[in-house]
Amino acid sequence: MSSIETKTNSYLDLDVGYSKKIVLDTHKDLLFNIYGHNILDKAIRNHSSLIKDHVPMAGANYGVDVSMRYKF
Repeated sequence: MSSIETKTNSYLDLDVGYSKKIVLDTHKDLLFNIYGHNILDKAIRNHSSLIKDHVPMAGANYGVDVSMRYKF
């Protein structure tokens, strides 16, 4: 660590996700995704970031995506 760097604490970042593709026919697929990022909602600071001492990474984030893919 150089003399101008500040110490950064370690952290545990837990992400989970599940994806499922359902084939509807030869031209269409239905895609389903469910995910969670930083599900423990820990304060995460990126050591290489110049603003790490002022702004942590995003907290817990959850979501569901549903999309349909059409093949020509």
